[in-house]
Amino acid sequence: MVKIELKTTLERFRQFIILNTCRSFIPPGYLKDPSIFPERDLSQGLIYVEAVSKIDLEKIRD
Repeated sequence: MVKIELKTTLERFRQFIILNTCRSFIPPGYLKDPSIFPERDLSQGLIYVEAVSKIDLEKIRD
């Protein structure tokens, strides 16, 4: 298994997650809001879009 360790900002990590999970279909308003993070549910393949306070904003694309 490959292990990579590096330091980055929270915003750059958020952008990385978006680019690798839902860039093609995330609403533009969510893409620009730094308080919103996508989170993938592995059991269902859904992507949840959540605000920093862990409130589900939307479920997008199965």
